[in-house]
Amino acid sequence: MALHNLGSALMRLERFPEAAESFHRALAFFSETDDLFGQAQAMGTMAALAVDAGRQEHAVQTLTEIVVLLREMGDRDSLGMALSNLGLALARLGRPDEAVTAYTDALVALRHAGDRQGEGTTLRSLGSILVESGRAGEAARTLTDAIAVCRETDDRHGEAMALTDLGLLRYQERRFADAVGHFTTAATFFGETGDRNH
Repeated sequence: MALHNLGSALMRLERFPEAAESFHRALAFFSETDDLFGQAQAMGTMAALAVDAGRQEHAVQTLTEIVVLLREMGDRDSLGMALSNLGLALARLGRPDEAVTAYTDALVALRHAGDRQGEGTTLRSLGSILVESGRAGEAARTLTDAIAVCRETDDRHGEAMALTDLGLLRYQERRFADAVGHFTTAATFFGETGDRNH
């Protein structure tokens, strides 16, 4: 565990090559001792490091390995977020159909685990990729569900993000009055959360 913690600290200091080496050493140790949880944790952090470094292909490969490992372990709590992160990496690589599959699988696992916050985040991400893919009907339903879950979990920022995507969809459909309503509410929520970037 010390090697994993060292890697995390080095990552915070933006000493990425040293952090990667520490995580690789931690992974080797966890593999030698058959510590599946430690392996999944080290691999998850390595995937996050790859995403931060813009190495999406490596992140997809690592996250795919993590998903297999978590399924082996029966760790449904962690599986949902790993699948959601895999969906994000696939979306960034321009692989929308694979991203939709990963997000859909993530929703099953997150719902089984009762992770409503993770469900809201994943619904938002799925809705966004559906909008980008031109799948308007599915996108509208998914984003409406995301808004409801975010509202239920008091995730104002998440609700604002979903409202923005739904506003973009309505704008594309030339339903400008609906778009204005969604954008106005989103702007209010972003202001409440202090997010000045949106």
